[in-house]
Amino acid sequence: MATIGLYGYVFSKNFYKQYFWLCFFVFLIIWDAMYSIVVGMPPDPELTEMENKYIDLFAIILAYILMTPAYIGLLLYGLPSNKLWKVDSFE
Repeated sequence: MATIGLYGYVFSKNFYKQYFWLCFFVFLIIWDAMYSIVVGMPPDPELTEMENKYIDLFAIILAYILMTPAYIGLLLYGLPSNKLWKVDSFE
């Protein structure tokens, strides 16, 4: 779903409604945070508990850094100030 929204933003295509994409952006942020907290990475038995936590933290931070452009694109796609959602009146 996020890829469809990002595609719509990049190529200026209307997909469904602007309000949906703004709500989806919030949902995606919450979903990604909950997924990384609940699922995480399986612990490596050769490492200590603290080392496993540091690796988990590093993986979460790296994932959010890599996803930042997609998050920004979805946010800009869903904002009401986006000209794509303006309705032109031919009066």
